[in-house]
Amino acid sequence: MTVDEVHSRNLLKGPSAFLLLRWRYAATTLFLIITLVMLAFMHLLHIPQSWFTNTLVAIWFASTIPVQILVARSNRKILAERKAGYTTRQGKNGDLEQRDPYVGRVIREVGGEYLTGTTFRALIQAAKRTQRSHAAAPAHDRQTTAG
Repeated sequence: MTVDEVHSRNLLKGPSAFLLLRWRYAATTLFLIITLVMLAFMHLLHIPQSWFTNTLVAIWFASTIPVQILVARSNRKILAERKAGYTTRQGKNGDLEQRDPYVGRVIREVGGEYLTGTTFRALIQAAKRTQRSHAAAPAHDRQTTAG
């Protein structure tokens, strides 16, 4: 059995809810920065409404699209993980087992104590290294290490 087969058995296909939420927070932060910079720029330079300001507003509106997509996608993934009986989010859903968002191994049993932030970050970093090392290994090595 390859690492990819183990991974797909442990986690739902696609990015985990944990990763989607991280992307969502990054996109939201970027959107807010774009908004504040645009408003400050227009206010400080006293720019009247024109094609330029209309273009800025169009850019601002377009920057909301990734946020909207990530909000919907992360919420769907949270529900899908719940339906599958696990969560990848930190400090949420004590009634579900918590799995590592990268490789899918169980890191907290159902009803277990929530992991501290430090412990969770350490597990995540180790999982990222494991995932990278398996991705970099030749296919024949991955089959022997997973079996």
